[in-house]
Formats: sequence, structure tokens, C-alpha cells
Amino acid sequence: MQLRRNHAAFTLIELLVVIAIIAILAAILFPVFAQAREKARQTSCLSNLKQLGLSVMMYVQDYDEGFPIGLPDDWNNAWPTGVQPYTKSLGIFRCPSGSDTGYGKWGTDNSCQFWCGVTVDYASNGVVAWDPAISKNNMIGVIGIGQSWITDYTANLAKVGKPAETILLAEQYNSDSKKTTGNPDAAGNYSSWGPGCVIANVAWGWDIAPQGIAPNGTRPKTNAFPNGPEGSLSHKHADLTNFAFTDGHAKAMRPIQTNPDPTNRPQDNMWDATRQ
Repeated sequence: MQLRRNHAAFTLIELLVVIAIIAILAAILFPVFAQAREKARQTSCLSNLKQLGLSVMMYVQDYDEGFPIGLPDDWNNAWPTGVQPYTKSLGIFRCPSGSDTGYGKWGTDNSCQFWCGVTVDYASNGVVAWDPAISKNNMIGVIGIGQSWITDYTANLAKVGKPAETILLAEQYNSDSKKTTGNPDAAGNYSSWGPGCVIANVAWGWDIAPQGIAPNGTRPKTNAFPNGPEGSLSHKHADLTNFAFTDGHAKAMRPIQTNPDPTNRPQDNMWDATRQ
């Protein structure tokens, strides 16, 4: 007599329960993995800014304590070109969270390719403010744009009253910089020809010149980019932006922490190097 063997098998209900458990675990773990990946990118980006900040300070020591010009009047040889010999690298000018890589491309014929340099995801503090005492625009930052309508567009270490609390460089991705003009052919941030690699906080130049806007914590959150509280800064790392300071250190902060209330708390405006 031949015995029949019963083969155990999963029922449909059991299979559905297993699939549901796997789906729940995936829903829990995937955001954790994404956060861990973004944290790694933020750390890499912060390291880039730390190295770039030190490179700028090495430049300053070699040039009689003078900071580089962020962008000369002819728009050539922006600050990344000036400090690149101290970095020996082009990769550190890009944040891993930035989307634009390689050489510059803008305009319908990509006319900027190669000669304008590589894309840059960081911008310098070249903030300009109106000085009623002299009825002129005055740079209160440290690495600004060389334009005749701005007085004191160069700076040296003696200008910086609070080095540990004065911003030197900040995240402003090339892709975000190009959005600030509303012109799809805007040039963005580039190493050799970089109208977007300076945060001047004032409209200037042609319509292809991105307007780097500093944060202002009193602006309504409903304002369109780049006129919201965060300005034109990129804050892809869990709403944090990486900054390099004029004393050489770098850290991540919420953009509005750098300038919470310029009218009532001017002493907390980290873009103003002239604070004492």
C-alpha cells in the first residue's frame, strides 16, 4: 500500500500577510536609507566648504591679507579660478546634492561651454548695502563683484570685525542660481565666468546675471524664489545649508539663522563683515 505525502504550502492569506509585512518594513526603512544618504552628502559638502574656506584664507595670506574679488568687472576669472591653485581640485567646487555637473552650458547654442569653466555649487559673500552717509552702494561682505557703482568692492582681514560669525562662502547650486533671473538662458555659477557665484543681495548686470540673494528671516515664506526667507541659498540637506566662515571653520545652519531680522537685530546679520 502506497502512502500519500501531504506537502505543506502557504495559503493565499499567509502570502498576502508576508507581502504586507515586507511593504511595511520597506516603507519604514527606505526613508531612513534616504536620510542616511543625504547626511553623507551633507558631510561631503561640508568638507568641500571647509577646504574652500581654507583655500581662500591661504590666498589671503599670500596677497597681503586681501580677499579675492568675487567677480571682476569683465566677468572673467571669478573667485573659484583665483583659489583653485590652492585646492588642486575641481571636484570640491560641487556639492554631491547639486544636479548640474561638468562644463557650463547655457543659451540655445551652449555658447558658454568650456570657456566659462566648470559648474560651481558655492557662492561668496559679496553682499552690497546702501550707505546713506555717502549715498552710495557699499560692499559689507568680503568677496564681492568689481563694479563701478559699488564702493569698497575689495576687502581685507582688517575689515572683518567678527571672523567666527562672518560668512565667507555658502551653498548656492548652479541649478538654483540660474532660477533667480527668470531667464532660462541665465548663466549660473561657473569657475571662470561666474556672474552667479557671488551673493550680492542686489539686482545687477544683464538679465543673464543671476541675482544672488541673502537670507532674511522677516520675509514671508510665501514669497517666490529667491525672495523668500532663505534667499537664493540651496538648503537640500534637511533644510540646512552649509557655510564657511572667515575664521576658517565651516558648519551647517538654517539659512534664516544667518540673518533673522536685519532691521531689529543687525548685530546678528552674519553677512555683514563690518559689525564690531
